[in-house]
Amino acid sequence: MERKIRNFISLVGFCYISPEIFVTKVYPFKEIMAPGLFNNMLLFHVAQNTQLNEDERPPRRSKYNVDSVIINQDHIKIFAKRICRKEKSSKYIPYKFNLLYRASRVGNTPESFHAKCDNKGATLLVIANSNQIAGGYNSLSWDITSGWKSTYDSFIFLFTDRSNLQSAKVSYSYGGAKSIGCHLIKGPTFGWNLNVHRVPEIVNDLEKLLETDEEYNVIIYAGENENIKEIHAHSILLRIRSQYFRTALSKESFEKKDGKYAFNFPNISPQFFKIILRFIYCGKIDLAKLRGPDVLKLLIAVDELKIQTLILCIQEYLVKHQQEFLQQNPLEILETVYQRESFTNLWNYYLEEISAKPDILLKSDKFINLKAPSLELLLKRDDLSLDEIDIWDSLIRWGFFQHPSIQQDVKKWNKEEITIMERTLHKFIPLIRFYHIDSEDFFIKKPKHEYDSVIIGPKHFAIFSSWIENKNETYYNERNIPYNFNLIFRSNRDGNTPAAFHAKCDNKGATIVIAKISNSEQILGGYNPLQWDSNNEWKYSSDSFIFSFTNGNNFQTAKVGRVIANCAHDAIFCNINYGPAFGGGCDLFHFNNDTWKSYYVSYSRIDIPQGNMEEYNVFNIEEYNVFNVENYEVFQVVKK
Repeated sequence: MERKIRNFISLVGFCYISPEIFVTKVYPFKEIMAPGLFNNMLLFHVAQNTQLNEDERPPRRSKYNVDSVIINQDHIKIFAKRICRKEKSSKYIPYKFNLLYRASRVGNTPESFHAKCDNKGATLLVIANSNQIAGGYNSLSWDITSGWKSTYDSFIFLFTDRSNLQSAKVSYSYGGAKSIGCHLIKGPTFGWNLNVHRVPEIVNDLEKLLETDEEYNVIIYAGENENIKEIHAHSILLRIRSQYFRTALSKESFEKKDGKYAFNFPNISPQFFKIILRFIYCGKIDLAKLRGPDVLKLLIAVDELKIQTLILCIQEYLVKHQQEFLQQNPLEILETVYQRESFTNLWNYYLEEISAKPDILLKSDKFINLKAPSLELLLKRDDLSLDEIDIWDSLIRWGFFQHPSIQQDVKKWNKEEITIMERTLHKFIPLIRFYHIDSEDFFIKKPKHEYDSVIIGPKHFAIFSSWIENKNETYYNERNIPYNFNLIFRSNRDGNTPAAFHAKCDNKGATIVIAKISNSEQILGGYNPLQWDSNNEWKYSSDSFIFSFTNGNNFQTAKVGRVIANCAHDAIFCNINYGPAFGGGCDLFHFNNDTWKSYYVSYSRIDIPQGNMEEYNVFNIEEYNVFNVENYEVFQVVKK
């Protein structure tokens, strides 16, 4: 073999083969290679920065094509060397550089950058300016929520002459807390106070320019009547940051006032306009000082000025920090959001919230005021978590409100009334899933029992009924629940203490406890088929159980824990110092206020959240799992 191919071995460019492939595919044939050549190549691939002793052959035509209009393969070699922290370039490029984003192609804005580059792992940024190239390497990943990240492996670079590789300058991160900046309103950000960028200094200068009014050429009249204020600005900054101003200031016919551009915004208050201008000039905004309704008004003003980055920023703030406001006014805000195409984040938030908890809207008095387009989009959802018969009832109720003169008894409708309702509802009726309505309800709707709970809905009670009778959790549905569940205690209403619990729940017979975990969608609880009292003793039961839903809106996450054999003697614990307590551990019990504890002894395991561990040297228990409950309810269970 050596004689056959020895004349060809020296023609192979081993230095252009990766170290991994050299070891797996070349090294096994070391016996047929000249010792000098093999040792030289082995040293080259194993020891970094080693140069060949012999003349190197030039590489063959490269298969590595970099999809760039700014740099070429020679630049890529330098970047690869810097990523590896090698002093000299490698003949083999150990990375693939896949184009994710080109500003001239997909848009030169922070949102277009994040849409293409977020969560893609390590990336290299390359910027062209005349004959120079600058940029940086992020060894982590871009996103819009992390803020500042720390890394020692990132770097920034500059080629003062893109055609001269010797002009390259590189500066590595010092590993500070602000090495990489991931922010919704900014594109790729390397470092906070690097001399290359001078970002803080520029921001401060722009803020001073806004405050001093020097050389302004734009006059803005914000507000109306006695609230009108004159505000000054600079057209060059307005053009850059606002699509509205970019379009308006580009018109040759725009009339100036004393050589200055003048705008009137009677529908935007001076306070809001100053907030917007501060963002335009220096990217600063503090929404925490505004109430929910004011944040929404500000968002509408920003949408009028078409400042896309701020539109996204305010929507994200509302969803994350103003959920209470959003849920208090669902109909009004939903209609506002629907009228504006750019409010996609808020629109998606509302659709998901209403689909998960449709009672918020469909059973509210405000539902009848919903505009037809919004109603249509809602009924098209496949994830609307409500019985189809209830959706149908809501639609009929909406139809009656549109025509209050039509009588409620459908059997008494005349031809004109039938025609009116048919025209009103014709595009919505195909959206109702009639095959998912029970036969009984299809012909004659049976009245449904309403459950007084702020934690769960009717389907949960159907599942509890199935568990109480030790049947599969789908045995009963909302229409045939064989028990009445009467609310007798709610902790945030009656007092979150053991004393309050016993005052309301003792000697009431069978009960079920439902608890909502703090800062979570999880619920858990337990069923006591006996009764609670304050006798400080354990009670025997083989029919009690504890349960959990890791997501109260997802019934597939339900899990029930039955009493373990030989542990029924301490299934229920009645103690005046504790609230509801299940098991000999106790497996699940209310300690005081919002504190609950768990230690498995008597019941099979369910998904109880893992909280803090607390040492406890009683009943041979080493430590309890301690977690918080924001609210819990107790229902008396009575057979119908």
